[in-house]
Amino acid sequence: MPRILIGTPTHICKDYAMKRWMKSVGELSYPVEELFLVDNSPGLEYSEYLKTITPKNIKTTVVHIDIPYTDPEERVGVAREEIRKKVISGGFDWWFSWESDVIAPPDSLDNLLKYTNEFKLIHHTSPSRYDPDDSGNSFGLSLVHRDLLEKFGFVLEWGAVDSLMPNCYHGVDSWFNRRVMRSGEGYIELYGVVRPIYHLNE
Repeated sequence: MPRILIGTPTHICKDYAMKRWMKSVGELSYPVEELFLVDNSPGLEYSEYLKTITPKNIKTTVVHIDIPYTDPEERVGVAREEIRKKVISGGFDWWFSWESDVIAPPDSLDNLLKYTNEFKLIHHTSPSRYDPDDSGNSFGLSLVHRDLLEKFGFVLEWGAVDSLMPNCYHGVDSWFNRRVMRSGEGYIELYGVVRPIYHLNE
């Protein structure tokens, strides 16, 4: 059975969704090994609060990091890098990237795992938090194999970083995806395999 880490950046600005998300995580039917939360809220108070509402049936680790950057892409990159290092150092097979304002059903992971024999990067669409009829692929509900995380990092991997397209701006997530595609590894984007999915908005 694959060893899976749920790794999620957290911030107090998403507190409106956190209790409902924690409940959703605790209801997963697949036995994930650990929930790893990277909190970058100001100060330590919110990190301590998160420890009191985590699911009781899943081992949970909450770490706090100070991210001084104001650029959203840099903040995403630093938080994702902490998760990447955890997957590698902990010997996990997969990172289940599940954003803290995305609510998904208990069989979400079971359904994504059906594609892991062929693909090492599996993204599922999630609706926009503002328009449920609009959807996109990011790391809102995704599986990433450790092989990819050993090859590609997140820190300073955004902006005009593409030597083949020097005038093109890439966000942290899109640049990771592009590097995976160029490497020849299996990558799939899914729609409607996991349902229902809700993207909460305050």
